[in-house]
Formats: sequence, structure tokens, C-alpha cells
Amino acid sequence: MSPILFNIVGVMLSILVTRATEREQFRGLVPHLVEGGLSTLQCADDTILFKENDLAQARNLKLVLSAFEKLSGLKINFHKSELFCFGEAKKMHRNLYRYLDAKKELFLSHISGSQ
Repeated sequence: MSPILFNIVGVMLSILVTRATEREQFRGLVPHLVEGGLSTLQCADDTILFKENDLAQARNLKLVLSAFEKLSGLKINFHKSELFCFGEAKKMHRNLYRYLDAKKELFLSHISGSQ
């Protein structure tokens, strides 16, 4: 039952991310290949969020995730989340780690109702 419930709530997160992308609060990757850019992948209870290398967009992403927590009643454990930086983002990865409270190299949102 838990995976089904997560999928229902996961759709809400995807909608929030899509709306933020449409309002240009942040952009997904490869917009020349995917309309609006690739911003979210979800599988089982894992969510991968993609964004461009921009601290303002990171702030907006964190606001969207905070809104998701408030709306869903779930808690995103940023300490279990990981951040992966490539290309130019490698130059500012420490600022992003601190800002997002990410653990290390790959930013995956671990979402749980119990934590």
C-alpha cells in the first residue's frame, strides 16, 4: 500500500515542480530535447530533481520542496539527500551542499512521513 500512496503524493510533487518550471522559477536540463527541460524523475519512493547551475534556482527549488512538505504532511530528509554536480556546477558545489543540506554527491530526495 505504501508505494501506491507515495505515487499519489509523488504526483503532487511533480505538479509543483512543473508549475515552478512553467513560471521560470527554475529550469530543468536539456530544454532543447525536452520541452521545458527535464526536471523530475520518480521511481518507487525515490525522486531525482534536475536543475541548472544557479543558486537562485536552488533557493526556489528548496521553497517548492518546503511547500510540498507543508501540503503533504511528509518530511523531506535533506540530510539523506545527495547532490551531484557536473560541468560548471562543480565550481560551486560546496555552496549548494550547504544551502540544500545535502549529504554528498547526488541530490535525491528521500521523502518519508515518519521522519
